[in-house]
Amino acid sequence: TPYATNRIAALHRFARDPLYLTWERRFAENASAPEITESRETLYAGFWRRAWAFAIDVLLLQALVPAVHAVQTQISPGDAAALKTLSQDPEVSKLVNTLVTSGVAAAPVARHGHVYLTFGDNTLVSIVLFVYAVILVALIGQTFGMMVCDLRIVGANGERRVGFRGAIARYVALFASMVAIVGVFSVFRRVQPFEKWSRTRLVSGGARS
Repeated sequence: TPYATNRIAALHRFARDPLYLTWERRFAENASAPEITESRETLYAGFWRRAWAFAIDVLLLQALVPAVHAVQTQISPGDAAALKTLSQDPEVSKLVNTLVTSGVAAAPVARHGHVYLTFGDNTLVSIVLFVYAVILVALIGQTFGMMVCDLRIVGANGERRVGFRGAIARYVALFASMVAIVGVFSVFRRVQPFEKWSRTRLVSGGARS
């Protein structure tokens, strides 16, 4: 940036230039025009961008963490009987015995004479997602899904980073709002109840705080 004295001298030279006369009327109109301000509400993310960012994060975790996938195995009735016999074998370890017994007992009989064993835990998905979101939001203000959708999380007062305390407060408040059913009825709002509680906001990536 030039020194102020050099800038003032350049403005004086420009004022004497014929080019200035060409644009003088436009300069005068711009100087008297009202200032254009962007509504703060339009900076906050809408429902569809939020949903898209969340979907990307869930798909990413399912691809990176095989443990969150439900494992489904199809066995025949004859195999099920063999597994029951195996579970009664004293040589089989206690852990294998428990898994086989509980799996076969809980497996519903499907059509075409097959039995399905399904092992999965949605709680694990929630825990991994919570840790993933808290760490990224605390460190860089956005998850991978938010990066793709050009979103980021800031403080309610314009803080660029919310830190670990703000990130944890945000997602604990999100869980509380869903348990209390408050979040279900406000999914289309640009500012969610849990964001007011945690004093955080989800805004456009290019928005000025």
